[in-house]
Amino acid sequence: MATRTPNIQPQDVYACADGDVILVVGNDGQFAKLCSVLNRTEWVTDARFASNAQRVRNIGTLSGMLREDFLRWTRELIAALDVVGVPAALSIQWRRCSRIRRSGHAAC
Repeated sequence: MATRTPNIQPQDVYACADGDVILVVGNDGQFAKLCSVLNRTEWVTDARFASNAQRVRNIGTLSGMLREDFLRWTRELIAALDVVGVPAALSIQWRRCSRIRRSGHAAC
């Protein structure tokens, strides 16, 4: 993702069963909420992920775990994260966005 920031993690595009979701977890509170939605509350106290600094150091491991979990979800995950205040959105590929624009749709 071109806008990924290396000092705030997790922040990436993750594939769900029916589309890609952009996730931006900006602080420890949002990470705890993400874990709650995913039913992975043990991640909050895992020393590798307990703080943003630790998540940055261990993003490879965390991203792998998130990728595995997100595949169990549909895009309905976006609504679940929205309810608890974790920033997430549907990712639209540029080629698809270009086609949508040409069709006159305002989604892009």
